Amino acid sequence: MPFPVVNLPAPLPPAPAPQAPPVLVPTSACPAPPPPASALSTSPAAPPPPTAPAQRPPVVISPMGHIDPQHLQQRWAELVALHPESQLRHHDWEWVSDGLLPFYLYQPVKRITDIWMEHAEGLNGYLPVQALDQHWEARWRRNKDGQRTENCRRRKVVGLVNTLAARTGWNVERALQFLKEKYESKGMSPRSFSDYLGKGKGAGLAEVLAEADAY
Repeated sequence: MPFPVVNLPAPLPPAPAPQAPPVLVPTSACPAPPPPASALSTSPAAPPPPTAPAQRPPVVISPMGHIDPQHLQQRWAELVALHPESQLRHHDWEWVSDGLLPFYLYQPVKRITDIWMEHAEGLNGYLPVQALDQHWEARWRRNKDGQRTENCRRRKVVGLVNTLAARTGWNVERALQFLKEKYESKGMSPRSFSDYLGKGKGAGLAEVLAEADAY
């Protein structure tokens, strides 16, 4: 015969433990704790500024063999402080006489005004010729005949632009516009225009300046 099922009454909850009375402390004797950091500002904390990557020098040709890495890093940092690094990295470099010397060949140009752009701003991402001359003088041309010849040819155009820009009411933009309208539009190439400036012991240059007088 099975045992009967009996529902037992639920046990009574235990009596609550007696609570100690609160202890009152004068505010002058115990200052209030500072608020948590999260309560000082509702905006998230700004992340720390990113660390600038180290400037790595490019691959350098050295006829003398080994180059001290720290010395190379110092010379490269000096160049980066003076010139845009993006332009510096377009060049190949040689370690010469305790310093870096860039390689550069005059760029092929199709327009007369490209000669000025190469001189003043640089073409195809390279340093401008003006910066090369100011920093390394003629050493970057490495005494090569083709570079010397091209330098003489292009300096005629650069000198003309500077001469025109120095006139009253003129500037570089006006000088370049003059060359575009009067010579580039007629199909004159940079080479032929440079030769024209040098013809007749300065007669060609005088004709261009006379044309500018009437412009």
